[in-house]
Amino acid sequence: AVVSTQSTGVKLTWNTHYVGDVRGVNNQLLDTYQLKSLDGILERDVNELIIKKKGDKLFIYDEEEEKEAEGRAADDDSFVELGPYDKIINCMGFNYDPRPFRNLTKGAEEEEEDPPITKYPSMGWDYQSDTIQNLYYAGTITHGTDKRVSSGGFIHGFRYSSRSLSYVLAARNHGIRWPSEKVPLHGITSYILKRMNEMNGPYQMFYVMTDVYLRRGNTVEVFKDVPNGLLHKIHELLVEPLEMSRDLVVVRLEYGKDYSKVGGDPFRKERTELEPARAHLCNFIHPVLYHFTNTPRAVPIRTKALKGEHRKLHLPEDLYTDFATLKRHWVPLNNFIGSIWNVDMSYVSIEECLLQHLTRAGMSVQCRRPLLSVGHIDRSNVRKIPDWELSQKFLDDFVTK
Repeated sequence: AVVSTQSTGVKLTWNTHYVGDVRGVNNQLLDTYQLKSLDGILERDVNELIIKKKGDKLFIYDEEEEKEAEGRAADDDSFVELGPYDKIINCMGFNYDPRPFRNLTKGAEEEEEDPPITKYPSMGWDYQSDTIQNLYYAGTITHGTDKRVSSGGFIHGFRYSSRSLSYVLAARNHGIRWPSEKVPLHGITSYILKRMNEMNGPYQMFYVMTDVYLRRGNTVEVFKDVPNGLLHKIHELLVEPLEMSRDLVVVRLEYGKDYSKVGGDPFRKERTELEPARAHLCNFIHPVLYHFTNTPRAVPIRTKALKGEHRKLHLPEDLYTDFATLKRHWVPLNNFIGSIWNVDMSYVSIEECLLQHLTRAGMSVQCRRPLLSVGHIDRSNVRKIPDWELSQKFLDDFVTK
């Protein structure tokens, strides 16, 4: 028999969508507990339990009940004795011990007591200590910024936050801008669509890692894997003056509101929503676009919210996280981009552009600009989006600039 002890109760990943909770592959104990096959669950603070050894066996007592039991008759069994057990395993994880850094702490000369030991140190979205200047954290310990929000406590998550930390330090200490690439404005819809199906950082670090699309005239500059808590410092990451005006779109992946919670029913019958007009009601992970005409506002750590957006677009969820369908994804995304940036993003095919050129007809703006990926989509299968650089080369060969 196995007894699992925890102070907060059982949290299941299919309810919370937090990988630090009990995964389905590890929940056999819950099954055997409910079916009364000797295994059990004890919801107590382990710090309030007492372990005693009798002979070669171990027994567990509640600290308060143990005190009350003093002086009772030997046959009084009104208090609980758990056991006997052969082994008791401590698998409580780790705590952060700040004492080695005590002399570096701001105002350390005024401190008389050791700082408290907690699970994670106090830090900001830039992974810098709140109490020790120029001390930055990397690895699983940076989960202090997104605990119970995303996956930063695990290798598939903190590998992206560690890379982001390197970009933050490069910008802050060496004046090196956050890495970016430039895409012509009339190719941005196809670029975003393709990127939404490939962005590993925002997929693993949902809510936290974002892609930022900054419009610069007829060009869009793309910055990948920017932590949502640093969007209010975008000027610092881009090594630009704060007062510069910025028109940007932020893309990230989210679950539905109130879908990820303890005690919820993630398997209820009406749990999916596939209609674009009702995409804001989607429960499963899906893309959300935020349009900002001003710098986004600061948000506290361990929060899902973004603040200060001008407009927002939810795109529908998909069983296979395939966000590249024509009617449910490409059309609403293209309309949204055209609306917020006041640009004609209508469909013009390569063949139509070539015909306009050969007949000397008035050429549409899509054909006058190289890279018209929005016009290079196979209407029958939008997933066959060609690489935009190849599209640009094709138009360079056939369209007069």
